[in-house]
Amino acid sequence: MEKSVRFPQSFPTTAECAFLELLFCTDEVFPEKLEAWAKRIVFDDLDYAIARLLPLVYMRLRALGIEHPLKGRMQGFYKLAWVKNQRLLAAVREVTQFLEQQDISVLFVKGIPLVLDAYRDMGARFMGDADLLIHPRHAKRAVTLLREHGWKPVNSYTPLPQYFSNESFPRLVKEATFVNSRGVELDLHWRLFEIEDDGKDALSFDALWAHSALVTHPTITYRIVAPDDLLLHVLVHGAAANPHRTLRWVPDAAVLIKEYAIDWDRFVETAAQGDWNVDVSTAFLFFKQHGFVKVPGAIEKKLTTLPYTLAERKRYERRASISYAPFGRLPSLWRTYWLSDAQESGYARVRGFFPYLAHAWGFERVRDLIPFILHKYQLRLKLIGPKGNSS
Repeated sequence: MEKSVRFPQSFPTTAECAFLELLFCTDEVFPEKLEAWAKRIVFDDLDYAIARLLPLVYMRLRALGIEHPLKGRMQGFYKLAWVKNQRLLAAVREVTQFLEQQDISVLFVKGIPLVLDAYRDMGARFMGDADLLIHPRHAKRAVTLLREHGWKPVNSYTPLPQYFSNESFPRLVKEATFVNSRGVELDLHWRLFEIEDDGKDALSFDALWAHSALVTHPTITYRIVAPDDLLLHVLVHGAAANPHRTLRWVPDAAVLIKEYAIDWDRFVETAAQGDWNVDVSTAFLFFKQHGFVKVPGAIEKKLTTLPYTLAERKRYERRASISYAPFGRLPSLWRTYWLSDAQESGYARVRGFFPYLAHAWGFERVRDLIPFILHKYQLRLKLIGPKGNSS
């Protein structure tokens, strides 16, 4: 029986759904819908999630030969995405080359496969960064190689690997984010998801590699994850809470289903293995309600009635809710540090956390932590409000 479900706060708002209706409507009603949408909005006040999808509207205007007062401004977003994506792809070619020269195989996930192989247009989709996946056994060495080639860690997701052994580093940390001198950002993953307590890793590197395919593009040859794996990652990642919102997961899912023959049996099997039934079922209920993504009726029924437990639902809702914990990622950083392989004990071990934290937050001197921490958590406590809820 199809579930009746409340969609989480990470899903598109009413205003965002109105924009998505514009993206997914037929060509016949597109001009009318565009005019109605344009009258309701103030272009300069569009939120971040919608603005990132304006290239798709421009592409429809271009394909249909429609002139509109907003077309030129939308074209500006398209050109900006095209230029940024070209710069990102050039940087990724360099990274992939020096990693593979060291026998570190690379899988392309998320944005680049979508732009090059699904949308087939470098300006169709903004990519904030490039996402590469490697085997966990290469994690420490790959991080070292990136640093040697001028890539700098940018946030607390990238602790110094010397604190860890080759075994503990990929177990405690799942990715590292870097930026180069040209401001291009790269996410190096060795796991796509956090491993839960039961240790399941349904989309491990080995599983993804076994179903991957080699793709030749005019400027790069690379290995892409299977479309069903990419679709599952888009749905699970899209539901996760994000202050910037991740509205683009809806058109990303739509274009994957439209452009590829998804292996639905394997898709359902993998979702069950990773405990992602609730993610898939909720996403396809949302698609069905709004008509954004269409799949054959028998498949839709199966996807919208996948079984899951109450505990799995609650875990999903926690991931999909933007919460402002009083201490943010500080407890997680402490846990990662404490479980590292550092040999110190007692007071020396505790004292060693402060250089570790300074590096994680991008400070050269430990003493710079104090004013930063005071300012950071003063703002966070104001944001939480007196009752512990976001205001």
